Amino acid sequence: MLEIQERLGTKNFTKALQNAEDEKEEEEDADDVEQSSTERKKPTTNTKPILNQQASRSEPIEVSSKRRPMKRDQIPVHLRGRRKIIDPRFNEQFGEYDAKEFRQSYHFITDMRRKELTELKKQLKTCEDPTEKSKLKTVINRLKSQVKNVDDIERVEKISKDIQKKSETLANGGESTPYITKEVRKVMKLATTYTDLKNTGRIDSYLSKKRKRIASKKKKQMPTRRVDDDQDD
Repeated sequence: MLEIQERLGTKNFTKALQNAEDEKEEEEDADDVEQSSTERKKPTTNTKPILNQQASRSEPIEVSSKRRPMKRDQIPVHLRGRRKIIDPRFNEQFGEYDAKEFRQSYHFITDMRRKELTELKKQLKTCEDPTEKSKLKTVINRLKSQVKNVDDIERVEKISKDIQKKSETLANGGESTPYITKEVRKVMKLATTYTDLKNTGRIDSYLSKKRKRIASKKKKQMPTRRVDDDQDD
């Protein structure tokens, strides 16, 4: 140390020694600051949610927007898992609607209605509850009208078929085929209905109901008397 002091001189030696001490103190201060900062510093948790990680079981998994959605996801929720219902009457791929063919294909429904009608009539006879009776009557009337409509259509078809056969036989024999008007067809239809009613024994009830309907219509059409005229008299 003395040799270095003699070489450098007392002034330079003291200056160098002071600089070395200052540097040492600065290093110690820096170490203390770093140590205190590490002690005070708390471990920070990553608040940003990680992709495809549920925060809780009740929450749904977050899906990336970069992923292309599946075809199933593009369908609305209320339409998923449902088959497309097609009505063959209004769809062109099933061809044109033929009423006759439709009746022939689904004729078993009319037979089922007839069976149901007979069963309901039996229930009506044994039923004692008035509310249940009224319900049964409404159902019976509805089924009767449905069966009657089918029977009327079949009757008209039968008449037209008979007319066609007669016209074909006349044409084959070389005779002229007469043109049958709507009025004639109506009369023929009435004749067939009367024969059917006569065979079943329901002609009297049918005629009485018809008379009542005609009488009620006439009564409605009749002019009513004024109240003023009655008072004047």
